[in-house]
Amino acid sequence: KEEILIDGDIREQINAGAIPVFFKKLDSKVDPITNKTTLLKNKTEGWLCTVKDSLVVSIKCYELSMDKLVSSGRIRDDSEIYVDDAVEIFLSMGPEENPTYYHIVVNAHGSIYDSYDGNINWSGSNIKAAVVRKETFWELEVQIPFEDLGLEKVKASMGQSWRFNLVRHRPIHQPGEELEESAWSPTNSVKSHVPSRFGHMFLDVMNASPKK
Repeated sequence: KEEILIDGDIREQINAGAIPVFFKKLDSKVDPITNKTTLLKNKTEGWLCTVKDSLVVSIKCYELSMDKLVSSGRIRDDSEIYVDDAVEIFLSMGPEENPTYYHIVVNAHGSIYDSYDGNINWSGSNIKAAVVRKETFWELEVQIPFEDLGLEKVKASMGQSWRFNLVRHRPIHQPGEELEESAWSPTNSVKSHVPSRFGHMFLDVMNASPKK
């Protein structure tokens, strides 16, 4: 697509035929009784697409207690953003496991934290995020311009996969609950920063065409 409105409403991507990916438990913990991976109580779906010279990440977070979301509007790079109800985006260019990667976090208010190689002085100054809240879910859109990632690096990596992951952090909302974290590519750990477990994303499949 040439243009997309970043307003938190993801129906535009769905109607255009974007295919969802489904999150699983971050740690892949197995239930000792059923010997199967513990099911999520709050499921999450994600969509990826490219628009002009940017990557757009769309997430639908189903939620059993929308009235108890842990989130507030925060300043850029506030360290509390990623302990809120939030979604983390991890990416590095190229197919190899890489300890140096971009980390973007957006909470349920649309507040943004971003860093590169753990350095919050890096800023994706043109990154946009928007959130919509409904009765049983909240939706998030994040637009990441290739220019913010380094256009020359993006063009050089075309034809290769990128290491990539999406993680949802759902804090405890009320007594009796447990922290629930899920991911597109489970890390088999309670940690989300596990580059060896990041999945592979192919921009070519999404018809990405960085400007010359």
